[in-house]
Amino acid sequence: EGENEFELMYYQRRVDQIHFVRPCVHLTGHLAPEATRFSSPICSSQWTMERTIGNLRQEIRQPSDLFSNLAQQGIRRCQMNALKAMFPSL
Repeated sequence: EGENEFELMYYQRRVDQIHFVRPCVHLTGHLAPEATRFSSPICSSQWTMERTIGNLRQEIRQPSDLFSNLAQQGIRRCQMNALKAMFPSL
């Protein structure tokens, strides 16, 4: 209910004003239904993917071949996660 009031008050649900609404405000109306369908919101959130991409970008050492380096960091991260899953004591 609070989300609906906010949307009506601040942008009247007009597409040309949707940029006024922060994603976190909009998502509050989806938390309970999505939690029952998909589990915790952290498992189905765009934030998780954006955070991972941000972390990978920070790990890139040579920006001259950005996408190749990004792919290599992603592969390295997947390999480390697999090793940690197989051998938790590492």
